[in-house]
Amino acid sequence: VLLLASKSRIHHFATRQLTRRELHDALLLVAVAFVVLPLLPARAVDPWGAINPQRLGFLVVAMMVVSSAGYLALRFLGPRLGLALTALAGGLVSSTATIAAMASKARDDPANASAFAGAGLLSNIGTLAQIGIVVALLCPELLTPLALPLLASGVTTLVVAAMSGWRAMRSLQHGALSPGARPFQPRHVLAFVGLMALLMLLGAFARNWLGQGTLAWISAVSGLADVHAAIAAAAQLTAGRQVDPEEALQAMAAALASNSVLKCTLAIARGGRRYASWVIAGIVAMVATFGGSLMLVLSTA
Repeated sequence: VLLLASKSRIHHFATRQLTRRELHDALLLVAVAFVVLPLLPARAVDPWGAINPQRLGFLVVAMMVVSSAGYLALRFLGPRLGLALTALAGGLVSSTATIAAMASKARDDPANASAFAGAGLLSNIGTLAQIGIVVALLCPELLTPLALPLLASGVTTLVVAAMSGWRAMRSLQHGALSPGARPFQPRHVLAFVGLMALLMLLGAFARNWLGQGTLAWISAVSGLADVHAAIAAAAQLTAGRQVDPEEALQAMAAALASNSVLKCTLAIARGGRRYASWVIAGIVAMVATFGGSLMLVLSTA
């Protein structure tokens, strides 16, 4: 009923404000999200249980949505508010996908790479918030020792993102921040998801090879593909009294560190030197603050 009532406004928006390229990409996103994704198998299709086509399809949709949201936010809300909102929301879905999407935009618009770097760093705040939510739901006893590391690393990331954004705002005096030629690049999205699939396979091989290895090593390998899944697994093991809290906290730190290495690699490979320098500085500061705060908490416990 709401769609029918808004039909004239939607028609005006589609015919007067959207370009043919934007309309094409919007239809492609809708087709992938509502036609292709539900048809993908929701189970592993390889002998090692690593490749789940529906999860990979979700990553495709997530990256398309984040890129499109950033494009629309820049176009209609402006650079100051649009990038920040897009990055924070994207971090709740996938910070890795958000950083990859912002890297693509930085490569298309190198003059404003630091603005996209600041947005990419802000997505990590969404990731840290989601880690806190996951731990609170699965194993509340771990939230107390994790509170200081999460808060300290979030503040550190915010400071570096603000520094990058401040430099970017100065550059905007000489030219406006462009949303790019199109909402997303399908080839970039597929390349990113292909890399994630390869990492998942490598993680499965590593788990089989390690066998009864320590939880920290397994979490580090799993964190390459999905830091939230690795942290959720450690929290569940702690709740079931299969591992002690200190070992679980170390595993969570290992998962966050390995996932951060992947983000830095994507920033270098796809975003250019200026973008990568700010992203790496912020992520290194975040991980160092998280690890240092966690060591302090464990030493005083």
